[in-house]
Amino acid sequence: MKTYIRNCPDCGSVIEYKNETSLKRAKLKNTRCKSCVSSQRKRTKNWSNNISKALKGKIHSKEHNEKSKKTWKERFENGEITIWNNGLDKDSDNRILSSSLKISDTLSGRPLSNEHKQNMSKAQYDRWSNMSTSKRESICNTLKKSAELRKRVWFNTVLSDKYDSYEDWVDSFTDKELYYKAVRNETERQPLHLLENYDKRGRTDLADDVYHVDHIYPIIMGFVNDIPPEVIGNIKNLQMLPYEENIKKGFKINKSN
Repeated sequence: MKTYIRNCPDCGSVIEYKNETSLKRAKLKNTRCKSCVSSQRKRTKNWSNNISKALKGKIHSKEHNEKSKKTWKERFENGEITIWNNGLDKDSDNRILSSSLKISDTLSGRPLSNEHKQNMSKAQYDRWSNMSTSKRESICNTLKKSAELRKRVWFNTVLSDKYDSYEDWVDSFTDKELYYKAVRNETERQPLHLLENYDKRGRTDLADDVYHVDHIYPIIMGFVNDIPPEVIGNIKNLQMLPYEENIKKGFKINKSN
């Protein structure tokens, strides 16, 4: 079998190729031998580790962070840097779909320790606390649109044969039922993970010591007194209670702390 050879451009050692196409490709790319490539990778790794050690624990000044932020913003605005996945989703790009599946496979069925859950809750709390009011409103509006879309999709797949339209289905509910639904929807849009004992939330058919989300000022009282659902469902009116205590509470206004 004929072999094709060329010399490594760095060390001059002989490199063998099985066919002429591989040889031409190697010459075009000016590739090096395995020894030189391995040595370069080792040097690069050592350099990267040294940089990491030098920067570990280093706190940049406020002026440095502001300057860096301004520079990155200008580069984005000038088009020097672009977000490759901007506007793409799992349905339109296989790279995003592949990445999503890998993450799902990695996290699927993975048990989380209480310490891990507490760290996640703290991180989410800090992020929400430091978020601007406009950003919070933007997130809430996005969730509202998403919830409305899910309702319509669910209607089309489940109830479209019983009602002529989504609006007709909504009109079939009483005022009290619509009020309760509006409060529930508003409640689920809140950052419930910020509530104390949220990590104990669960279903009574699966565990005995679970907690439920409780409305401090009861929903029924809000309906009777014509209080907007946004007020009753707001996180300021929410707390986590053991499910038995929540059931016994009834119409009482009882704040746990």
